[in-house]
Amino acid sequence: MAQLEMEKLAKDVEEKFDARVVIVHRLGELALSDIAVFIGVATKHRAESYEGSRYIIEQLKNQVPIWKEEFDTDKVRWGGLRDDNH
Repeated sequence: MAQLEMEKLAKDVEEKFDARVVIVHRLGELALSDIAVFIGVATKHRAESYEGSRYIIEQLKNQVPIWKEEFDTDKVRWGGLRDDNH
């Protein structure tokens, strides 16, 4: 489902801006500093590339079903709270 939604987003931007689009979302375990998504938008003018990229990432965050599960060794979660239930 996520792949189909990303393809739809790419097609929308390609049609709107006469662009070429690449979207790659990594799977599997990632470290905190790892890059999870790559978006490439090529257009005749730089501003359209930026606008297309911005549109894709915002829609990706809102529409595409990508689930995240946090793993760590000390069970400390964001905000420094300890979660002893997991």
